[in-house]
Amino acid sequence: MIMGLEREVGVFLCAFLTGVVSACAYEILKLFRKLIRHSGKMVAVEDIFYWIGISIYGFYQLYFTTYGVVRWYFILGVVCGWISEKMVAKKLENHRKTK
Repeated sequence: MIMGLEREVGVFLCAFLTGVVSACAYEILKLFRKLIRHSGKMVAVEDIFYWIGISIYGFYQLYFTTYGVVRWYFILGVVCGWISEKMVAKKLENHRKTK
């Protein structure tokens, strides 16, 4: 199966968004933890459910964008999306603290 460059760019962008969504979901989970205090055991349970959910979501995205074939640029796209979201979240948090 030969994929054209346009298809590969589309897969990369989908992977990038997968990373952004995964990181945003974790940011929401952290915000929830700040609003309502949790015990250490509850945090562990939440993390397990988060990783199970994100694993299912990531597998779904991988399966439907690359037909289940693990491509290096899909993994790179997820990592880049995750890092980008974390950088934006950090800038927003620093901006909020300065005001």
